[in-house]
Amino acid sequence: MRDQHDIAATSLSDPLARAPSPDGAWIAWQSSRRAWQNLLRSWLDARVDGDWYARQCQDLAHATASDRPLNLLFKAMGIAPRKLGKRDLALSGTEQNAALVLQPGFDASRWSVDQAARVGLVLAAAGRLPDGAAFAALLDELSNQGDIQEQIALYQGFALYPRDPALLARAGEAVRSGIRPVFAAFALRNPWPQAMLPQAAWNQMLVKTFFLDLPLWPIQGLAGRADEELGEILCDLAAERAAAGRGLNPEIWRLLALSPSHRGHALLRERFASERDGSMLMPALRLAAQESPHQAVRALAPPRRPERRLRTSGRNWPSGGNEHNQGGSKMSDIQHAIEEMFSERSAACPCCGATLSPEMLRGLLKQAESLQGEKQAFRRLAPNAGGMLIDPHAHMIARTTDDYEAMAASGVVAVIEPSFWLGQARTNVGSFVDYFSTITGFERFRAAQFGIRHYCAIGLNPKEANNRELADAVLDVLPRYLGKEGVVALGEIGYDEQTELEDRALRAQIELAQAFDLPIMIHTPHRDKKRGTRRTMDTLEACGFDPARCVIDHNNEETVQEVLDRGYWCAFTIYPSTKMGNDRLAAIVERYGPERIIVDSACDWGVSDPLAVAKSARIMAAHGLGEAAIRQVVYHNALAVYGLNGEMSESDWLEPDPVDQRTLYGGNSVLRGQTPRVDQDNPDRIV
Repeated sequence: MRDQHDIAATSLSDPLARAPSPDGAWIAWQSSRRAWQNLLRSWLDARVDGDWYARQCQDLAHATASDRPLNLLFKAMGIAPRKLGKRDLALSGTEQNAALVLQPGFDASRWSVDQAARVGLVLAAAGRLPDGAAFAALLDELSNQGDIQEQIALYQGFALYPRDPALLARAGEAVRSGIRPVFAAFALRNPWPQAMLPQAAWNQMLVKTFFLDLPLWPIQGLAGRADEELGEILCDLAAERAAAGRGLNPEIWRLLALSPSHRGHALLRERFASERDGSMLMPALRLAAQESPHQAVRALAPPRRPERRLRTSGRNWPSGGNEHNQGGSKMSDIQHAIEEMFSERSAACPCCGATLSPEMLRGLLKQAESLQGEKQAFRRLAPNAGGMLIDPHAHMIARTTDDYEAMAASGVVAVIEPSFWLGQARTNVGSFVDYFSTITGFERFRAAQFGIRHYCAIGLNPKEANNRELADAVLDVLPRYLGKEGVVALGEIGYDEQTELEDRALRAQIELAQAFDLPIMIHTPHRDKKRGTRRTMDTLEACGFDPARCVIDHNNEETVQEVLDRGYWCAFTIYPSTKMGNDRLAAIVERYGPERIIVDSACDWGVSDPLAVAKSARIMAAHGLGEAAIRQVVYHNALAVYGLNGEMSESDWLEPDPVDQRTLYGGNSVLRGQTPRVDQDNPDRIV
């Protein structure tokens, strides 16, 4: 049985895939697709140098099966932000109107340049496909192996995709996503859901919006699809929240007013009766009632005075999120008023139980932010009194969250996680796909929760290169990950048993590194290390790879001289019994100097030390090495070589995003009941 990868790859690369679908619907959409491609190209040309984008689209259109067009698409999708930047698309009124001619309700107000390019690349690839089913298979492949930013672009693109039932399964995955910006990319400012989602899926999407703490107003088509079942679901939700003592998003009253649910209308009447006329919620209740299509609900809020303004917001409630008006309500934009309602609640002091006014809360928050700012500044200037550290080889997927805490406390500001062996051989390419997705996705999130920037190197390790069939399958999917954000090298690769199959995999990956302009991280063998290291360098040079872009790792006293003499970066792993000890490293730096020498922990599932870099810094200082030499070995050298492709920059941690440990990834937290660290409130904290 062929898996999804095989199906999608065949659909994209088979020349017979150009055959039209019998009902002609696909041909009709192809005309729209070409118009969108032209429009996207004009937008990009007006903002960036669009030549790179145009070449990628042309390559996708004319690629043969041997060119592996699916991998071409993955590569272009991955590196689009690096080539074009991430500035806001910021369409002009004329550009927006041209888009509305093609698709009423189209709204790119939250799109960026790279997102527009990614959608355009998908449309270019779709020109090769026969029907909506093949397009759905392509979207599945791209989404399943895409990082969060790629998924966001894919789901934003639904506004441009065909109204084809074949896409409903992928749309269902968007509705089920617990990753807030991914869900929002599909649900908000998008005309596709209101046109295509079955009512049950539509209702679930609206309810999910509440659970992800997103606003309802940007959802298009609210007024036309608020059925009785939705009203019943929302009444149950309101009862659950009331029983738990939890608040409700005020926009729930709008949906209850739109729904024909008698139970929902009764709940509205109860709420009107219980609210004082000057309460914070009353303006939202009155707006909801005035917008209702049901006379009994409208009667709850007769227009005795203008009710369009809410409190001090100076903003209006929107009509279904469509800011380009499709004939709905005259009101627009309740979002800011809702934010004010939430921000002005009183709270109980956790120490004494006293009621804290909004003013007191704001004062305490300001003091806390000031203290956190001082704490962050101290960390940046002198973490652990030892300066900033980079661990350029750490298998963090095998470590506990406590290790991230300890590393951050020791001064580690960045880690690089190379692909490695899991302790036993993998037997299926899908396990590699999931692994690569984890170290380019969740592991980055986990590290960020402790103020550490996480990068990775993608590759097929030599231990698993000896299964030729599996190795070939992995080599085929590697290009889908090498261009992703946070990938700073190809690695770790090299020799283990020094077999011909390992040599074959090494040469193939050197070629990939050259194609993706990536540095290489080399694993040197545990046995016969000196001969294996020399053979590795011979192979790299035979393939024309620049030694200045290659880190040879796991060195010892027997290999260091030749590695440095041949122009490579020379890395040492601190495993006292099997690789290198701290005192031995200090002696090597004393003898050879700090130029092109790097230290790492290579901490993994075995007995290893995630604090090895920090300890090495202290021991080098105890040996009398100067601060400049130490910083070169534990920081600057790693930054120099792994920053070559532009994915890793010192500004990433000198100007960091604030840590907010309330943040979730797919609904999951790194905490287990602990008090979250919040350096600064993150308004988009459900990742």
